[in-house]
Amino acid sequence: MFDQAIPSKQAKGKKAEKNKLILLVHGLDGDERTTWGKFISLVNSDSSMKKLFDIRTFGYDANILRVPILKRSANLTDVALGLKTEINMQYSNYEQIFLVGHSMGGLICRQYLVNEYKNESKHKIAGLLLYAVPNSGSALATIGKFAMPWNKQLWNLSRFSNILTTLNHEWDVYNIEGDIPTRYLWGSADNVVSLESAKAHALDTSFHVLTNKNHRTVCKPEGHKDNSYLILSGFCLGIAKEGKESVVEANTLKPDVLFEFYSPDVEEFHVKRIEDDQIEKCLNGRHLWVSGPSGVGKTVAIRRFLEINKCRFKYIGLANCLNASVHEVMEHLCAEVESLTEIEVDYSNKSERDLIKILSNQIIHLSNGSEFFLFIEEIPFAEDEQYQNFINNIHALIIYLSPNNAKHSIKLVLSSIKKADTKLGNAFKKVREKMHFMEFAEWNNNDLRALLLLISDELEIPVSSDQIKLILDNCHGSPRFIKMLFYKYRNNLCPGRSLTELIAVVETDFVS
Repeated sequence: MFDQAIPSKQAKGKKAEKNKLILLVHGLDGDERTTWGKFISLVNSDSSMKKLFDIRTFGYDANILRVPILKRSANLTDVALGLKTEINMQYSNYEQIFLVGHSMGGLICRQYLVNEYKNESKHKIAGLLLYAVPNSGSALATIGKFAMPWNKQLWNLSRFSNILTTLNHEWDVYNIEGDIPTRYLWGSADNVVSLESAKAHALDTSFHVLTNKNHRTVCKPEGHKDNSYLILSGFCLGIAKEGKESVVEANTLKPDVLFEFYSPDVEEFHVKRIEDDQIEKCLNGRHLWVSGPSGVGKTVAIRRFLEINKCRFKYIGLANCLNASVHEVMEHLCAEVESLTEIEVDYSNKSERDLIKILSNQIIHLSNGSEFFLFIEEIPFAEDEQYQNFINNIHALIIYLSPNNAKHSIKLVLSSIKKADTKLGNAFKKVREKMHFMEFAEWNNNDLRALLLLISDELEIPVSSDQIKLILDNCHGSPRFIKMLFYKYRNNLCPGRSLTELIAVVETDFVS
């Protein structure tokens, strides 16, 4: 067991050597060189792809921190018109063009297509791939537009912006997805774009979740076997050769034993533990707060309960609120929940108490009298004073929900690394009357061994007893560590390394 160059654009007027083009469009705060990682070199080193496709990038000024007085920021519509000019002037000789957008780049691609259909223009777009695209907006942009009101791109990306509302309406009116094959991709570790926003227009068959990928890495494949690359290559090859997806992409739809994001189709790869039963008991009529080290399966266990029981829930990750104040976190929660209510609320310049009232009303609206779970993960506070303030807010939220929650149909599920400790005083004692507090410990060796052997068998990667002991001794009691180890080995990311060396590499990447 165990320096790529970005090609320059085609010169004006030069005939395309190949008649099919993949055109990459980056997002906000991205650029042509860094957004896509190894994508270009992977296409150019793939014999089946390079025979058919050229690959190019489209760039525009997406600097989020520009000085407002010195430079105007182009809005989404402006950039979409620029994309049209680029395609018409630089790439007119291609017979088929595949647009690939990351984040706001995907919205630019969609706006370009809407414009083409509105104007009844002839286009050559054969397919569209959308990597982590905020189709219904981003809560972070909703908050950020107040900090940087001059940035039109942030306003475009905010929830319920006029331009997004119009885009989504016209996308449906012209039935563009019925005419152009479209695929949606989202990373399970994405804390910028929510699953709901990335999946907004997608059918289950056209939506792909990529494990171990965040908002930036979802479009940075690490090799030809990376699902991020396989989905693109299978999609483009299938349409280019047969007018439909090839078997290459179909193979990527198999449940992944190395899953990070739980869904019912990976249940066969879930190692059931006593914590699974405890979560079910805790959520029988009360709210729940789970704490424990990173990488021990808190999120998987909670999501498994919600998915298996077909619960209605909203997931909110607070990883991007690491240095935020309690007030800013409450604003973020309001913005995230707002995305599901379809009711725009002004929560700027509000007190924390007002924000709690707004959040309570949003949750009650979502529940609609039936069972509803709000799952809030990665609570970021490290200082006891901040923690106590946040717990006070949660207690107030529970109180506001109570008159509408006689049948316990609304439940809060919170997750944090830091333990909500009794030393926090009255705030903790009051919340404890309404909420279960559950600790997740590091996995024991029996559960870790069961997971390791399950992965080894599924991936057909044999491991000796000595190798098992070495892995168990160094994995920090974390199933995530073991999955990261096999992920790097399976995808040949550290060729020629011994198991000891591979463990050292994972140790560097592992967030304890």
